Amino acid sequence: MEMMKGAVKGQVLRITNPSRYKYVRRLRPPRRELARQKKQLISVLREKLAENGMPNAKVFGRVKTLGSIDRKEKYLKTAFPESWKKVLEEDLLALSVITDSKEQCYKTVGVLKSVGEFPEIDYDRPAKTNPRDFFGHVDKKGGLPKLQDVIVANLHVEGFSPIHVLVFTKESYERTKANRWQYKTATQKMIKQGKKQ
Repeated sequence: MEMMKGAVKGQVLRITNPSRYKYVRRLRPPRRELARQKKQLISVLREKLAENGMPNAKVFGRVKTLGSIDRKEKYLKTAFPESWKKVLEEDLLALSVITDSKEQCYKTVGVLKSVGEFPEIDYDRPAKTNPRDFFGHVDKKGGLPKLQDVIVANLHVEGFSPIHVLVFTKESYERTKANRWQYKTATQKMIKQGKKQ
């Protein structure tokens, strides 16, 4: 559904603001190429997860739509004015892995390291650093972070675009999906505040 909305917004942008549409298109490599990379990576990950005792793990991905890129670019320019382009480039292709348990999430990190360059989890660093391990950290008030029980980091594989990876348990995936509207609302608020400044 989200992908369909993003695709529709991209077409609306093409009609209503052609110059902006052309600009946004230049921010992303050809969709067909990213789709090919996504399919290949999913196949490799599924095979390696099964080899490591996780045949039931689900792997799926998405290529960011032009409508979504349009919105994200506005937000990032406000939130990260100096590094927005790099942050956006690392979010054009994303994969999610859903496992049966917290233990399998950490096991998945090992699998990702066998596929490409995936950062080490350092428990002496704050959860906000990369990778962000929201299993191993809680916020200062002692509660759960906004993104509950998920490992988030960027995977780098030679010959591929950067891949934004999220590793969930089934329960944490459902919670995150249910709370997605909060993130969307916060993003839109940030964009509006940036326009007023």
